[in-house]
Amino acid sequence: LPFRTSSYNDGKESDDNENQIAMCTLRSFPYLPKHCIEYAKQAYFSDYFEFGPDVYENFRQDPMAFFEQLDTMDSGEQSRALRMIKAFIDLQEEAGGSIDFNACVRIAFNRMMKDFRTSILDLSHSADEMEKS
Repeated sequence: LPFRTSSYNDGKESDDNENQIAMCTLRSFPYLPKHCIEYAKQAYFSDYFEFGPDVYENFRQDPMAFFEQLDTMDSGEQSRALRMIKAFIDLQEEAGGSIDFNACVRIAFNRMMKDFRTSILDLSHSADEMEKS
């Protein structure tokens, strides 16, 4: 509403705002290397080093309480939580119960290849197939 609500032009510019990246730019049109770095930090760091370990530890310590907590999540977050728990269990089984530094490097490399190579190749292949039809 004119003269009642603020607009983008009303915001005060400061040095703090100058270094921030708008989320719409980050998610839809990342065109600078720093956009890609920031996206990776937000998307991957929180999943692999915060959310995933937290849900796995909750599941490991008290499975019944975890499933009660799972009921309060929306379906997308439930799926994400269960996939992360499965990934942690699979990692431990693959490593024979103990995960050392070499296993962590191998896991990180495999994850990087899946997320940044294989998924891109799959997407390119699918796009080529759709273009042909």
